[in-house]
Amino acid sequence: MRVIKSLFMMLNVYEIYAGSTTCGRKFSLRQDSWEVKDTIKEEVSALAKDISKLITGVSTLTKIVSTMKSDIEANIVGIRRDIAAQVKTSTDKKNCDSTPCHNGGTCTEQGNGYTCKCKTGYTGINCETVADLHVDGCSFKSPCQNEGTCFGSVNGYTCKCKAGYTGANCQTGKAGKLKNKPIVAKRMKRHQIKDIAVTSSGNIALTGGPLTTNIYDKNYNAIKVIDKVFGYVAITTNDQLLFTDSTKTIYVYTAEGIPIRNITVKGSASVTRLRDITTLSTGQLAVIDATTERVYGVDPSNGDLSPITMPYSMNRPIYLTSNSKDVILVTDYYGDNIKGFDKLGNVVLTYGTRGSGAGQLMRPRGVCVDSNDYILVADNSNGRIQLLTPEGKFHSYLLAMNISDLNPFAVHINQVGDLLVGDAWGHLFAITYRE
Repeated sequence: MRVIKSLFMMLNVYEIYAGSTTCGRKFSLRQDSWEVKDTIKEEVSALAKDISKLITGVSTLTKIVSTMKSDIEANIVGIRRDIAAQVKTSTDKKNCDSTPCHNGGTCTEQGNGYTCKCKTGYTGINCETVADLHVDGCSFKSPCQNEGTCFGSVNGYTCKCKAGYTGANCQTGKAGKLKNKPIVAKRMKRHQIKDIAVTSSGNIALTGGPLTTNIYDKNYNAIKVIDKVFGYVAITTNDQLLFTDSTKTIYVYTAEGIPIRNITVKGSASVTRLRDITTLSTGQLAVIDATTERVYGVDPSNGDLSPITMPYSMNRPIYLTSNSKDVILVTDYYGDNIKGFDKLGNVVLTYGTRGSGAGQLMRPRGVCVDSNDYILVADNSNGRIQLLTPEGKFHSYLLAMNISDLNPFAVHINQVGDLLVGDAWGHLFAITYRE
C-alpha cells in the first residue's frame, strides 16, 4: 500500500509540471521528484523486510505443520495398534478364554469362533450333553462298577457282576445277614436334611438347606457348597447327581458338585413341579410331578415325558426309588402307604395303612432299597425307620425313637451298605444293620 501511495504522489507531481510555464516551478518539480524517489526506496526497503519476515514465518509454519503431521501420523499408527490389540483381546475373550467347553473338553480357536473337542462320553457344541445311553449303554463308559462286565444294546445295558457284588450296576457288595441289633451312630448335625444321595466313591449329597446344597466326603467332611436350593437328589448309573427344585428342570452335576447340564422336561404342559427322581436300569429316569401327582418316565437325552402311573392312583406322592427289577417304589404321603409300580404303571406291591402299629405308616417320606432289594422307609410321623422284605412285608424297625427325637425325612444306602438317615432337625445317622 505504501508503494502505491508513492506512485500516486509521483503522478500528481508530473501532472503539475505538465501544466506549468515558470522556471521556478520546474525547479520545484525536480526537488519533489528526489523526495518521492527517497520515499519509494524507503517503502521498498520496508516492504522487502516485511516480505523477508513473511518468508521466515511461512518457513517456520511449514516446519510446525510438518512436525504436527509427523505427530498425527504417529498417533494414527498408535491408535490403529491399540484398536488392533483391543479387537484381538475382544476376539480372544469371546472364544477360548471364556472356557466354553464343559466336562474337560478342549477348546480350539476357529476364525471368529471356536470348536470343542469333547472327552469320551460327552457331546454337543460345548460338550454339555452326556452321550445317549440308549445307543449303547456301554459305548463310552461302562456303568458297571467293581469290575463288572457291561453288555449294551439299543434298549440299554445289563451288568454281569463279579462274585461278591450285586445291584443293577454291581455297585454294592452282597449284603450279609441282618443283625439282631442294628448299630446306630449319629454322624453330623446341620440344617434340615430333605434328601440324600451317595456316589460310588462315598460322596454324600444333602439337600434341604435354606440357602445351599452341600456335598461331603465319605468321612463327612464338607467338600462342596452349591449355591442353589434343591429339594431332591438322586444318583445316576454313571455316577452323576440329579437335582430337582420344584420346577420343570432336572439339574445334572458331577459327583464332585460341578454342573454339567440341565434337562427341561417336555411333552405335558401340566407337568410343572418335579419332586423326587430315580434312575432305571435302562438309563431312563422316573420322576414325581407334584402338580399332577403322577410318576413319569423321562428320556435323559431330550427331556421327553411318558406317564407311568395313572391319575389319582396316589394321594400326594413324595419320594420314590427303584429296585433291581425296575419296580418303582413310591411313598404316598397322605395315603399312608408305599406302592410299587412296574414300568407299565401296574401296581405290584402295596404296604401300609394309617396308624402306629405293625404294618402301619404315618406320613411316610424317604424310601430306598439295599442290594438284596429289602425296602427301607422313613415312617415320618411315627419317628421310626421300617425294614420291609423285597415282597413288601414288614420285617423290623431299624430305628425307633420318641417323636421329639427323630423326624426322619431321607434314607439312602451308602457305598459300604450302611443306611444313612436324615431328619428334619438336621441329624444324619448311619445305621449298620447287616453283618
